Amino acid sequence: MTLPNPHPVATKKLRLLLSDGEHMIDERRKKDLIENIDDAPPLTEGEQKLIAGSMKVVEENISKAKRIAGTVSESVEKYIYHSEEGGATVGMIVAKMDLSAVSLFAELWLLDTYSRKAKNKDARIYEVWNNLDGTRVLQFTTSVGLPRGFQDRLLEIWVTWKEMIDEKGRRTFIIAFAPLETYEGTHHEVSGAKKMVEATSTGVHIIKELSESTCELMSAQQSDFKFSSAIPLSVLDFVAKQPMNYVNEIQKKFRHNGKEVDRERAAALAREMIERRGEPLMADQMAVFNRSEELLGDGRGEMWKALGSTNPDVEMSIKYIPPKEGERSVATGKGVGLIDCSAEEAAAWVMDHCSNDKMRNHKEIERNPARLELRHLARVNEATFATVVRFPFRLDDREFVFRMIWKSEMRRVMIALESVRDEVDYGMSFKKTRGFVRSTWLFEDLPERGGVKQCRATFVTQLDAGGIIPIWVVDKKVPVQLGAVHALADEFRQDEKVDSVEVGVLATFIRERWKDEVYSEEENALLERARQKFEGSFKEGKVWTRLKSPDVFVKMEATFEKGGSVALVGRAATVVEATIEDCAAWELTRMTRERVKDHYKFGGVDRKVDKLSYHSDMYYFAVDFGIKSFALREWLVKFVWKMVDENTMIVGYEDTEDDNFPIGVRKKYVRASSGAFWKYERLPEVSGTPQTRVTYCQQVDLKGFMPLFVMNSRIVQTLEYLSTMRKKFDKSLEIDAGQRAEIVKKIKREEEVGGLEASAQFEALFEERQGSERPSRKFELTDSKVQASAVGGKGWGSTRVKVRAEMEEVAAFFWDFGSRANMEISGDVERTLEEDEEGAGAFKKIVKRRQQMSSSHGSHHRHRKFNSEMKLRRVDSDTLVILISPKFNPLNRETRQRTLIARSLERFATRMKSNEHAVNAFENVSIRLRRLDGGRSKLEFACEIDLGFGVSHGAAKYFVERRLGEIIGVSIYFQRLIPLKEYKVEDGIALANDLLWMTSSGKKRIERLKEVLTRSRAMRELTETLPWVEVMLVPAVRGNLNINRAVSTKLVCVSEKEAAQIGRNLIPALKSKKLVNAGVDQWKVQNRAIRELMKKYTWFEPMIVEISKGIVKTAPWGLMWRVALGAVLSLGDLVTDLIVLK
Repeated sequence: MTLPNPHPVATKKLRLLLSDGEHMIDERRKKDLIENIDDAPPLTEGEQKLIAGSMKVVEENISKAKRIAGTVSESVEKYIYHSEEGGATVGMIVAKMDLSAVSLFAELWLLDTYSRKAKNKDARIYEVWNNLDGTRVLQFTTSVGLPRGFQDRLLEIWVTWKEMIDEKGRRTFIIAFAPLETYEGTHHEVSGAKKMVEATSTGVHIIKELSESTCELMSAQQSDFKFSSAIPLSVLDFVAKQPMNYVNEIQKKFRHNGKEVDRERAAALAREMIERRGEPLMADQMAVFNRSEELLGDGRGEMWKALGSTNPDVEMSIKYIPPKEGERSVATGKGVGLIDCSAEEAAAWVMDHCSNDKMRNHKEIERNPARLELRHLARVNEATFATVVRFPFRLDDREFVFRMIWKSEMRRVMIALESVRDEVDYGMSFKKTRGFVRSTWLFEDLPERGGVKQCRATFVTQLDAGGIIPIWVVDKKVPVQLGAVHALADEFRQDEKVDSVEVGVLATFIRERWKDEVYSEEENALLERARQKFEGSFKEGKVWTRLKSPDVFVKMEATFEKGGSVALVGRAATVVEATIEDCAAWELTRMTRERVKDHYKFGGVDRKVDKLSYHSDMYYFAVDFGIKSFALREWLVKFVWKMVDENTMIVGYEDTEDDNFPIGVRKKYVRASSGAFWKYERLPEVSGTPQTRVTYCQQVDLKGFMPLFVMNSRIVQTLEYLSTMRKKFDKSLEIDAGQRAEIVKKIKREEEVGGLEASAQFEALFEERQGSERPSRKFELTDSKVQASAVGGKGWGSTRVKVRAEMEEVAAFFWDFGSRANMEISGDVERTLEEDEEGAGAFKKIVKRRQQMSSSHGSHHRHRKFNSEMKLRRVDSDTLVILISPKFNPLNRETRQRTLIARSLERFATRMKSNEHAVNAFENVSIRLRRLDGGRSKLEFACEIDLGFGVSHGAAKYFVERRLGEIIGVSIYFQRLIPLKEYKVEDGIALANDLLWMTSSGKKRIERLKEVLTRSRAMRELTETLPWVEVMLVPAVRGNLNINRAVSTKLVCVSEKEAAQIGRNLIPALKSKKLVNAGVDQWKVQNRAIRELMKKYTWFEPMIVEISKGIVKTAPWGLMWRVALGAVLSLGDLVTDLIVLK
């Protein structure tokens, strides 16, 4: 009987199952070997001789072997040496591995695992016999295939191993092997061996532990494949390189995140520095340190020129002495920085000169030709490195070979760096000039700040670039070297912790000791002047203009005074979710790292604070507005804070003068004027969270004639500082969640009273209107319709969407009418509640809201004010209905006769009036919520609006679409609350639609992406685990065409540069395929990290597919553009045909 052929899919699944089983067996064998390593038989005399003899291979050939051409940039160093007598070839490799020493030993020792056999499946012979004669020895017999024209070789060796542990507990494993003929014991034979030429191989693998999960492998293998003397060297090279390639595979297989590996190695070296404190140096090392001490002494001298620094915690300067005729250019640079770690940790980071991160920057960012460690010159506290640095065009690259020596003492570590004259084998020749460098690093421990270790790093370097080069080149290269201080500070930066300590100290002082503060008459007068100037200005009847605030929770307004220059008085007010003391301390602590960083980011050029007392400081700062021909402005102000009582605090700012900051010293600076007043008022707690009403008043006089629009834009930016404070302490999610939880409990107790009537009202309003159409702004996961009347400002709309939350929680969201989330989603200017009745059949309240009225083309109308009654009714256990109806019925305006002139006058008056007095508008809203499985609910929404006369058809339709957009916002709000572990396929699709909502270009998609990454809980958790995902998504959603370059790096090892390339690969993949899914599949196949990411997170692929569909629709090469271009070309063809026919 003939059996049917198995289905190919079933065969593939069976093969995968078998492969998984074999992998599990291999891993179990490795684990057993590691666990029972102490039970191995003792070494025999013959094994010890084998290990000693194999080590000679390294000793005899380490200085003879030459680096293989083209491998200087590889992570595995490869060397080769051909014996002058011919025959024997020695191959050597040195590589760092991202796994423990014992794990690498198990990987190399077990030669008969399923994976090793699968790799060597083409070998005619592959046999392993373990524990020969009851010892550790194994026999390994295999055939070696050679290029066509050569007979295969038979390789028979015996192998043993040894473990050594040093005084620090670090393990070293030695695996030695030699021809089987030298083994005095059992020899196993295999069939077919007599037809092959016997080859010999002797060598050793030395595995040295670097840290708990990293090690270094040094391997040397001397092979003789019995070739004739006339054999080409290329054939010998081919044979010798085969075992080396396996090391590359192991390194790639076990590679981890480079930064994490670097931190682990540096931590191990830091511990060693602590253990070796005070150990004496060798004579030659002491001489180097004496010269370094002299260089460090020169660093304390004069004649230094300050260099610009992007980090206020790092100061850089340069000293340059012009060379005499015939001499080379030599410059000395100095950098001093504050580092958030111990002296040993900082020194260990510097000593790891060839770390993964530094090597990547050296090659990918700086694009330098070479950077390597000369390991044969290494000592316990010394390492030697060679680096080739690119110089500007027409100048040779510079080669620097130097030794680095560290010396550890109590609370300080010193590193001396000095050039040496050793020749370096790069495996290639290129044009270079030898440069010389001498540097000194001094790390001194400082007291901890809030549990954060700190040290001061001083770096003095002297650079002799070799040759006669221009001064500007020296000036350019010295700051590059000093950039190491910046990199060091960034590596260990803990700004948030340090700032929180500094702010917390002041907050505690205000909270506990404000009653003890004594104020002088001058200080009290300053506060009184500030109070009268700013609080009094609101009582003088001045005209205040409402400013458009970027933050709906911060109200802004300003008034303008004319004089010699235009002076603005601005006022902003909001509620901050923190105590008075915390708010004030955050604002008053002006030299925190966060504040200083923001200052320089937005045009600041200088910033200083002089402490006058516990409650008073003098503050100097200068700003470059970035306007051509506009001088830099500087301010010098004095500020005083005072607690009026336990619930009120005020702060006054006023211009001042001081001899340390004289006016006119800096010719390019103009002294501007500024005054400010802060008022903090304690409010009752909400859901256990403290509340503070903060009022911020500011007056700025730039001392010049400035256009009004420039001043206006500047005052909004200034007042936006209050929004920064609000967001700093924002706890909206926690407060809203707590309030919703209380409302949910009440809703669950709601009885089914009036539910049928409410359901009927909903059905009547939800019924589709004649002339309705799809909205112009479409959200893929909704079914929406809108309709607007031609005149009269009336409109109707409906939508339905699924929400990732329980029915009661969504209802509670709408019922919590004044929540921060509701305000932000709706964009309402103001929301208030008048009544709140709850109980059986009495779930209702009077709600008022005020919304800015605008049209699709950007024109603005007067604000609309809605006064409505809100009811909630339960229809059944799985259905809720919320009704919002006007509190007062609108007049029947259709019966009112209005002439065209009257309507025109009303429109004109509407434009002329300000928004201080809003127009009454009316709306009917019906919301039905139905329970779905899986913690979801179905939200159906319908609304009918009456905006009054003077509103166009387009404006009414736009308003309705905005109202429907609020429902989409509710769906997005709950979607963003879902944690990463609960994400499913449909969540990935919803996240993609969130990203594409309201975006029509690459720029808008990137802005939306930043918002999603910040607010989506799942995406925050993902980017914390895999930071490169954010870098990858930016070019992916931008949608620009790029060159497709496949990236084969593992998921956990992707660098930022590789992540950006992966993102750029998406668009070419989509363009090369007709279907979006096929394009995403190609992208996945080309980039290994994406395959692993999509396998780990099943929702990620549907998200990318959905995003890709949105990109393709609007891309210049996408469907919409193809159809439009095709239509235009067809019309053009038709026109030309008609012309020809005529």
